[in-house]
This record gives sequence, structure tokens and C-alpha cells, in this order.
Amino acid sequence: MSALKLSLIRKPMDSYQEYVQVLRAHKFPNDKIKQEADSVFEWCAKNQCRILFPTDFSKLLPSVSPLPRCLFFKGNPSCLTGPALAVVGGRKATPYSLANAFKFSRELAGLVYRDWE
Repeated sequence: MSALKLSLIRKPMDSYQEYVQVLRAHKFPNDKIKQEADSVFEWCAKNQCRILFPTDFSKLLPSVSPLPRCLFFKGNPSCLTGPALAVVGGRKATPYSLANAFKFSRELAGLVYRDWE
């Protein structure tokens, strides 16, 4: 089993401890670490997301430097083992930009999937 798949089945407390370590490694202020970790894990539980750590995704993003502290993941983890497409956008996207992102993603995903078969 790859490291990526292992991270997706870790117990939540294991992920919490790893997130605390990641925050320390990124020189996050010690007096804010618990508050930040609690907030992130509460948000993940509310939104049914999991956290991926740099040890999990660094091979998926070889050209990104520096790597982010973590990535949030929602959905089928088996999708991360094949060809992939990422769409990055603003936090406050307009309905128009969301519709365009959806259309572009659907078309590009179809092209990637056809090439992969």
C-alpha cells in the first residue's frame, strides 16, 4: 500500500499529531498550535474532509516549492493514484467562475481519462 493510501486510513488522532508536527516544522507559534489544529480538525469533521500531509503528496506535486503545510481531500482516495487534474481558484468564486471551472474540468477530465485508457 502506498504512503498516500496509508495516510487516508490513519486514525484521526494520528493525523492530529502529525498536523501538530507539521505546524511546528513550519515555525507556527507554539501558543497557537493547539488552537489551529483544533480549528482545522473541527472544520474537516464538519466538511467530511481528510488532511493530506507533504509526505503524502510531495510525489504528486514535484514542481511545487515550497509545499503547502497540508492539503484537504474529499472524495474517493483511489482517484489520486491515476492521472489527475487540479483546479485552483479563489475562495469567494462567483457563480460565473464556478460554472466555467466546472465546464473546463469536465472537458479536461474527459480528455485525461480517454488518454489513460
